Amino acid sequence: MLARLSGSSGSLLLLLGIILLVFAHELIFIIIDSVFVAAGLILVLIALKHVSKIVRDSKIFIYGLISAAFGLAGYLILIVPTIFPRIEIIIDGEIPVLELILWISIRPDAEPTTLPLWWQLHQIEIWITLIISSIFLKLSYDRISRSLGVGLFSTAALLYLVGAALTITSSGVLVIMASLIVQAIAFIKIRS
Repeated sequence: MLARLSGSSGSLLLLLGIILLVFAHELIFIIIDSVFVAAGLILVLIALKHVSKIVRDSKIFIYGLISAAFGLAGYLILIVPTIFPRIEIIIDGEIPVLELILWISIRPDAEPTTLPLWWQLHQIEIWITLIISSIFLKLSYDRISRSLGVGLFSTAALLYLVGAALTITSSGVLVIMASLIVQAIAFIKIRS
């Protein structure tokens, strides 16, 4: 079944994209990562379109598409400062964005008050887009779960929602990674 193959493959590509993003300190890695994320999103959307046709529920695909759009927006908000490290932000002087990102990754114990206001706003933008994405994913996957009888879709969506809520801390990424593994298994469990 097309949904099983494209959904599970897309989920694993998205997982690989998150893993690569951790190590993406150079532009070439970010470009490769972006290809994995784009391909993963497209494959999952193909699976959602196929499932929505089978169960005759167009909201499955519509909610999935909205979720993907907000998820992609959050991803772009995340990588833009890394892609353009030469852009310098003036906050009591000039701070290269890449230096700030490296400083934050080296100092995970940094208090939020020590981070520049623009960076705190940047994190909040990512957090909001991921929360919205996860809400629409939950709506889509709950419909799939009811229609196909595969409860792992609801579990994956709930994990993604919890992970998105926790992205304001570093542990949220691990929960999102777990949700992608459960999502891949859920697509495999779809009966032919």
